[in-house]
Formats: sequence, C-alpha cells, structure tokens
Amino acid sequence: MDPAYIVDGVLTDGEAWVGIATTTLGSATTSVTFTSTDDGQVGDFSQYIDLVLICYGQSKWTGGTGCTLRVHMNGVETGDKYPTQYLSGNGSTATASADATADWFDAAEWPSDTDGATKRGSAVVHFFDINSGKYKSMLSQYAGDRDGSGYVGLNACTYKDQAAITSVTIKIRRGAAGLNIADGSTFSLFGILPRMVA
Repeated sequence: MDPAYIVDGVLTDGEAWVGIATTTLGSATTSVTFTSTDDGQVGDFSQYIDLVLICYGQSKWTGGTGCTLRVHMNGVETGDKYPTQYLSGNGSTATASADATADWFDAAEWPSDTDGATKRGSAVVHFFDINSGKYKSMLSQYAGDRDGSGYVGLNACTYKDQAAITSVTIKIRRGAAGLNIADGSTFSLFGILPRMVA
C-alpha cells in the first residue's frame, strides 16, 4: 500500500507531518524503540527530513525525584556522542548547564512515582536532518507537574555521528540507574516530509 502522499503513483503535496508509529504502554517497561522499516512505506525514515517524537508519561521510581527521559539513536549509548546543553526553570529558579561527554541525550526531566501517581511529564523532541552525512542536531522542549513546583526546560544536543538515523530508543534513568517507564505512558513518532510539488 502506498503512503497517503502518493496517489495513483504521483507525489502529492499532503500533510507535512506523517504519523509513523505510536505506543501506549500497558505495563511498565525498560525502553521503547522505533525502528525504520526500510521498505519505502510510511515507517521508512529515509524519506523524511526530520523526525519529531512526542512523549507523555512518568517513571516508576518511589525513591525520589530527579529522573530523566533519555534518548539514543541507532543503538549507540557510548563514546561521548551526545554533548548537550540544558536550560530549565521551576518558577523560582532557573539553571543552565552542559555535559560534553554524555553517552545519551537527556531530553527531559521526568516525573516519578514520588511526585505522585497522577503527575506526568511531556516532551517534544526534534531530530533535524536525520539522513544528512553530518552530525545530527536535536532539540527538546519539556514540562512536568509537581503540585506547585513544576518545571519547564529546553535541551539541545549534537549526535556526533554521520550515519543516518534508523532507530530511536527512549529510556528512563536516575543517575546511573536505569528505571522502568510507567504504564500509561505514550510515545508518538512523526516524520517531516520535504515539499513534494512545486
């Protein structure tokens, strides 16, 4: 079956955003991965200029706050490949920091069970020029609820690899510890198409 932007074999100028995949967790899990289908259909990352990941949920951690939503590309989690700059605020303080040796992109601060069973976070993560032969840029905007001490932030990262992005994996961590993503969390991946017609 052809993608929606191909009608009778002709490219049409349809919607710029194409829904690739979405998942809502029925139980807590350690990670979620979206992988290119590499078949010329909607799930094939090679046709898109950018990707956008929309996240909503919580981590399973009852021992404290300070969890992060972590993203890595193509299964790469080592080698200092994700230098990142962080900006965040909670209504009373603003902070800025950087990590030049990160092994993954900490895309968002993320609520945990400690923050309350109904407290959720959201993040929109943009992956730019995913098929270019250069290092890739990523930008995330996020927010989370903590009953009066909620937070917002903006993180920017360079993925230091020239290979095209063919998979995106989401995990939760606290310090060096990996945590489960809570049931009910939702992740949706969109592909951004180039202009199809003149």
